Amino acid sequence: MASDIAQHALSGATYEWVLTQELQMSGEDSISQTVLLLEELLWGLEGVESIEQVFRPDKEDLLDYQEDGWSHLGHIEGLKVFSANKALGGDIEVLLAKTPELSQWTLSEARPIKHEDWAESWKAHWDVTPIHEALMICPSWLTCSPKTPDEKIMVLDPGVVFGSGTHETTCLMLQGLYQLSKTVDFSQCSVLDVGTGSGVLAIHAAQLGSKSVIGIDLDINSPHAALENAKRNQVDSFCTFSNTALDDLCHTKHEIMLANIIAPVIIALLPEMRKRLAGNGVLMLSGLIDQNLPAIERALDQEGFAIENIRSLGAWRALDIRFSGCSAKQ
Repeated sequence: MASDIAQHALSGATYEWVLTQELQMSGEDSISQTVLLLEELLWGLEGVESIEQVFRPDKEDLLDYQEDGWSHLGHIEGLKVFSANKALGGDIEVLLAKTPELSQWTLSEARPIKHEDWAESWKAHWDVTPIHEALMICPSWLTCSPKTPDEKIMVLDPGVVFGSGTHETTCLMLQGLYQLSKTVDFSQCSVLDVGTGSGVLAIHAAQLGSKSVIGIDLDINSPHAALENAKRNQVDSFCTFSNTALDDLCHTKHEIMLANIIAPVIIALLPEMRKRLAGNGVLMLSGLIDQNLPAIERALDQEGFAIENIRSLGAWRALDIRFSGCSAKQ
């Protein structure tokens, strides 16, 4: 999920930790929930740059895209965490020790990886990914062609920032934007993407016809990576990217606001989001699991928001939100 991750060290080592759990101790449903919980909590640690799911070798054939989403979380045997901060291992150990639900997880010693090896190795595992009936994401080092006249190709290279477009939380946002475009005239909408990462959500909003798109992220590498991706997709003239914090952004109203970040950050930013959302605008949130929803709902209610729809992909949730009393545009 796009998040305000720490600046990546452009020289020296990146460190890798492997977290594993005892699969025989739990059923697949409980495994899914602990994977989601752990992944969310890890993203909340300062310095986490990437998290990679590690699957059981006998389940690798189940990882293909399905129309109803991905249901592979029960087949994960571990998570790999990457950071330039070697001290992160201690923070992860504290996290595991204080979270009873994660008592079956263990952490490996840190393993140094050269930056150039880390930045390139994951490319071998990223292929063309269909997102919805009219969008396919294509890595920049591959050649892709639309399968239908209406299908759009988004060419991406996230570099060292978050956002390949293939994570379930991102897919939920991309699918939500597409569905919204069927009822809303995007040419009349300005879009704000909070935690833009590689720019994937901002770019799709521009592809769908938005008159202007602003993407912000505290990751110092994000604006350059996002702009390069916008150029790859010929929408850079509609997009602006920066490291501006949300509370420092001018109070211009936006008809569509996007945030695919972890629940505590969403809750903290809701007052500033409210100030910048147009009266009948749409706020789209993702990066949430069922355990987050009660706290999110309370925070939304306090800010005068109402949930119109909850969408699901696997165990992840996305919310479509408007101000209380506002109905969808016809």
